[in-house]
Amino acid sequence: MEDGTRTILDAFQPSVELEFFKTFLPFFPPNQQRELAVLIKFLELQQMLDFIRRPQCTCRQQEMTPMHVMEAMRSSMPQENAEQLDMILSMMSLMESGGMDAGDLMQSMMGNFDT
Repeated sequence: MEDGTRTILDAFQPSVELEFFKTFLPFFPPNQQRELAVLIKFLELQQMLDFIRRPQCTCRQQEMTPMHVMEAMRSSMPQENAEQLDMILSMMSLMESGGMDAGDLMQSMMGNFDT
């Protein structure tokens, strides 16, 4: 991430065995590649779940306003999308200063995608 913020997922490292399977996947026959790819993803998910269930694995709790969520999303976006998000953030900031709630704006924007 650009701003140096790290998430719980940034600390996850798959096992050496899993990396071995990923490396050699292209050398298997095509009909076995699909099955092995599913197995690899399953094992990766299983390792991730084990990782986040550890007691020493804690997530930093952050404020969860729509503005904060969108600002956090920005750091992981391609530049073109980040510029579009900047325009939305600016618009939301202006609306908040005018008394409108950014959460209401987000809900109305996301509501358009549901239809």
